[in-house]
Parts: sequence; C-alpha cells; structure tokens
Amino acid sequence: MNHLCDRFTLQNHAAQSLARIELPNTIEPFFLAAPFPVSAIRPSCTSQQLQFQALGARKVVGRFDAGRVSSDGGAMLLRELDLRTGIVNRFAACFTDHRASCRTEHSVEELVRQRAFGLCLGYEDVVDHDSLRDDALLAAAVGHADVLGERRRLKRDQGHPLAGKSTLNRLELAGTSATTDTRYKKIVARDADIERFFVEEFIDAHKHEPMDRIVLDIDPTDIQLHGKQEGRFFHGYYGQSSPSGLNVALVRRSG
Repeated sequence: MNHLCDRFTLQNHAAQSLARIELPNTIEPFFLAAPFPVSAIRPSCTSQQLQFQALGARKVVGRFDAGRVSSDGGAMLLRELDLRTGIVNRFAACFTDHRASCRTEHSVEELVRQRAFGLCLGYEDVVDHDSLRDDALLAAAVGHADVLGERRRLKRDQGHPLAGKSTLNRLELAGTSATTDTRYKKIVARDADIERFFVEEFIDAHKHEPMDRIVLDIDPTDIQLHGKQEGRFFHGYYGQSSPSGLNVALVRRSG
C-alpha cells in the first residue's frame, strides 16, 4: 500500500490538516493550517463566536456551527486524481474477493481506496481508521454513497460509513491460500499481478520520455536505530546500527 501511495504525485502538503475560519463580507472561506491532525471533528453547536483582529475593513470571525467537519480536505484532491487516472481501480483488480456479495458492505475498490488515501494523508497505521471511518469527507472521496453511514445493516455500524481497522487488517493480511471457506480473511492479493501493476504503471508514466534502459540503484538504508530492534545490522560506512531494508532508486538512461 505504501508503494501505491508513492505513485500519487501529490505532495503531503496538499493533505495537511485544515481549520476553517469564516470571513464575513468575503466571497470564499479562508483556510489555515491546524497545528495538529484532526480527522473527524464533531463540535458542539454554539452561537458563540471568536472575534479576531480585523483584516483591513473585514472582520475575522471564528464560528462553531458548521456541523460535521473534516480536517482532511486534501482527500478531495486525491479523489480527483484517482478519477482522472483510474489507478486505484487498476490496483484493486489485482485482488480476488471470496466474500459473499450479499453480506458485503465495502467493495475491494473502496477498501483499497480508503487505505491508499489514508496513507497519502499521513495515516500510516491501520488503527487510525477506527477514527477515520467516521469522516464523511473521506467517505465521499472513497466513493461511498452512504457518506454518513445511516444505512448500515447493523445498528452498531450505523454512523460509521467506512471500514474500521479490523476489516482493513483482513485485507492486508489474508494469505494466498484463502478461499470461500476461509472464515475471516477472504480477500486475496495476487502478488504476481501486483508486481506487474507497478512495472506497467511506471512505464506508462514515462511513455513520453525516451529510455534506452532502466537502472535499479540498490543501497542499504542509513536510518539510525537507537535500540535492539529485530532485523538491525551494523552499517560500517556510517558507523551505526540501521534497519536491514534496502532503498531502490530507479535511474533512467537515454541517449
């Protein structure tokens, strides 16, 4: 999933948290970056207003009657990018879904899109989605028709339009041998198709650039570890302990 997130060309600053400040007598609301991430704010409605210093002849007023507010406005930019390229649907086609359709509320496309968009917005951990599942704006970006979760079958799920951490966990950890008889993890990722997907996406993204060859530059990571984590090794060049992962850089050669 992290690799799919990297495929999006949007930068993280497009998905920063946003706090809304109303500017009376102006055409559009003014947005400021919030100092901390907030996924699905549900403020208590109040008539109280915050008066800030004026901006020229205009008043700057903070209001709290917006109802259901999301701080992840960048999700809509990701949605626009996905609608134009269709990249998530192509990636979701690399999975086989053995679930019974009559009992399924979240399609594979929606699950993959929710996880990928979450990564692009800075939510790396699956557990983050226990809060993100309530975000109506993210539900709209994912393509979920019931953005408020009012039509969920189970009463305990009503008000939660998106999938929680357990559902997404089953998407990521299902083995290749899962079948319709498997109890929980029934969505299988076809590894060969996923590998082919990334290669084809890379080639397609550079089809207008002449390339004679592609060089894979593989180097060990230089991230310093300060504990005794599993998989660490001592890096002789940097003189420190580092993870055993490798960095792969693609170098295009032409001419």
